[in-house]
Parts: sequence; C-alpha cells; structure tokens
Amino acid sequence: MAKAEKSTVHLPDVPDDVVEAAIAEAGGDPREAVRGLIRGQHEIEERLSRQISAGYVRRKR
Repeated sequence: MAKAEKSTVHLPDVPDDVVEAAIAEAGGDPREAVRGLIRGQHEIEERLSRQISAGYVRRKR
C-alpha cells in the first residue's frame, strides 16, 4: 500500500515582538497564551464549518 504524501504548508515567520505581545496579553503566562490561541483557532474552525453547506460536504465524498 502506498503512503499518502504529506502536504507541507509554508507559514510566514512570526516576529519575536508579536510573540511577546501575545504572551503579555495573556498576563505573561506562555501556557495561557497558547491556550488562548488554540481557543481562537477552534472558534475560527467552528465558524467556517457552519458556513460550509451540507450539500457541498456530501458532494466532496
């Protein structure tokens, strides 16, 4: 069985000052900063999944 190729997503570099700002926004706690970013990502995913029609999803299968 052939292995599926992994797709590589090239993301832009994030400057250190942006990272520091995210940590500062979380009260200086890096774990809280990561937790907040993950929550935000989940909110975006949920919003996008609601926008995709059920018919479109059925046609893709």
